[in-house]
Amino acid sequence: MSKGRQKPPIGVILYPGRSSAQMARLAADITRAVVTHTGGAERTVSVAVEAVAPEKWTEDVYIPEIRAKADHLTKQPGYDPGAQCRPPGPGTLQAANRGGAAITMRNG
Repeated sequence: MSKGRQKPPIGVILYPGRSSAQMARLAADITRAVVTHTGGAERTVSVAVEAVAPEKWTEDVYIPEIRAKADHLTKQPGYDPGAQCRPPGPGTLQAANRGGAAITMRNG
């Protein structure tokens, strides 16, 4: 990103149920991490939080934000909603997204 150019907001998508205090702490921690690892100024970081119900997660989050952008993900999730219907086999990771969280960089 060129000097002086605004950074896109950081989007956090979670299951509902977190308190305002939890969201404020999360936004503060994300802001610190971005400033620490990019050398940017705190005033250039913005964090948006969106709640998505568990029953809408696959359709509203996993398919458009994770599966469709898999080539651009730096950190892949350890679950696949399609695998949740199958029992885990020997040596496989049980697919589950109990925490319900996705963090994305969005363009304005």
